[in-house]
Amino acid sequence: MSLTRSGVRPEVPGVRLATGRTRQASHTARAWRVNFVWPYAAAVLLLLTVLALPRFAQAESFLGLEPLQTLASVRMRFPNAKLDAEHPPWLKENQYYCMLDVDGADGLVALLFEHDDEKRKQKLADLQKNLPATVNHADNPQAKSINLLIRQQRDALARPLEDRLALVRIRWIPEKPQRLAVLQSKYGKPDAIEIKAGAPGPIFVWQRGVHAYLTPDRKLVKMIEFWFTEDDLAEVFLKR
Repeated sequence: MSLTRSGVRPEVPGVRLATGRTRQASHTARAWRVNFVWPYAAAVLLLLTVLALPRFAQAESFLGLEPLQTLASVRMRFPNAKLDAEHPPWLKENQYYCMLDVDGADGLVALLFEHDDEKRKQKLADLQKNLPATVNHADNPQAKSINLLIRQQRDALARPLEDRLALVRIRWIPEKPQRLAVLQSKYGKPDAIEIKAGAPGPIFVWQRGVHAYLTPDRKLVKMIEFWFTEDDLAEVFLKR
């Protein structure tokens, strides 16, 4: 009768067979390594894949201007440009615009800025309502935190207007209309086509924050607006 058929495992010289308990422990260790290492490796792989993907929603940069850049910062970037903040009646109460005349911009460039004074005032009022009615705020942790936030809001509201105005849109009117084919070779087909009253032709919209105002025959671009996308704004807030 062979040893195998008799139920006895043959011994191989130089090789020690694992017992049942040892084999079970080895199997458990391997399972633990698979269950622990594989999800971690998968998460790292997924993160690397996401980081490698192109950000199609990221807006175009024009003249190196950045989202929510303050008017003071733009003036520092273009010291020779005359940037006067104007507030015509057709703009919202918190909006101002400046005309930018610099080398590298062929045509007219209008910058639209906004401030958030009203939101800050409302936030300040809400904080003051939540301030505990205690005699000594220094002994109240909640009151100390709220007072700190109140001070931050007041400091922001006390800044000069040029430090409170943030860039939200750029409008470029080239001296000579641009060919639509050039724009489409760069951005591809538009994500949407809009028709607005008063516009000479359709408006091609790309998710990257580019709005092109076309001639009626859809061959030339008379004006381009650069809007900052949600991705751009989120990136600015993360850096702050």
